[in-house]
Amino acid sequence: MGLGTDPATVPVDGTNDGIDDAIDVALVSMPYAAVQRPSIALGQLKAALSQDGLRAKAFYPNLLFLDFVGMETYRLFEKVRTEDLLADWLFSGVAFPDFETDHARYLERLLARNRALTKGQDPKALTARFLELRKQIPDFVDWAADKVLAARPAIVGATSTFQQHVAALALLRRIKERAPEVVTMLGGANCETVMGRTTHRAFLWVDYVVSGEADGFIAKLCQSLLRDGVDLPAADLPEGVFGPVHRIQGYPQTANGDGLPRATTEDMSNVPVPDYDD
Repeated sequence: MGLGTDPATVPVDGTNDGIDDAIDVALVSMPYAAVQRPSIALGQLKAALSQDGLRAKAFYPNLLFLDFVGMETYRLFEKVRTEDLLADWLFSGVAFPDFETDHARYLERLLARNRALTKGQDPKALTARFLELRKQIPDFVDWAADKVLAARPAIVGATSTFQQHVAALALLRRIKERAPEVVTMLGGANCETVMGRTTHRAFLWVDYVVSGEADGFIAKLCQSLLRDGVDLPAADLPEGVFGPVHRIQGYPQTANGDGLPRATTEDMSNVPVPDYDD
């Protein structure tokens, strides 16, 4: 496979596309995240949800991204630094469709500041490759949304660390556009404290943002959402969770750190072994 592979021809997890029963929670790892190992966050959360009787499934579009772009292009991402923002730029057209930027100028600066990318490459050909890939990203996001929504989840949660943030926002935006009734969540290292509050405040298609470690309360939170709907009162939200109510009433504050809550798991013996079956 190579650049431009039709996402519809790529199986999401090696199984049949048809899913008989709706699931409660879909957990998603978007690009860019390393393909050599699964997400420990999704593994832990799926195990915690399943332990409390919730039907959960993990999806790994970050793995299929390798097939979508092809090995040669994917290897370029191994030379990309987080601060280069390449994955963010690629997915920004879906996450922020109304935002216009100078793509040629961005790529010119990217290649000038990261010489590793141009080693053994024709800069003009590389620029053309990245521009073409960005045009194809909407198809990839649509495909990922199709795979997730085919499971008929009530809740979709994406993990975001380093270069995953804009891709995760793009997916959740598509999910919300297609299925407004689905509750959307975002968590991970990119969502802690100020980053989490800012993400929640800025992107209205994300219903809930988790700042910190959700292992201890994810099942209870999802059970409340399944039972009571998306608009949970502030008093019912665990520490470190920002919900729709906070956009109206204001965000919680603490006396610690930077003044915003961060959930922590104090006893790892209560955290189940991660489930990587998916």
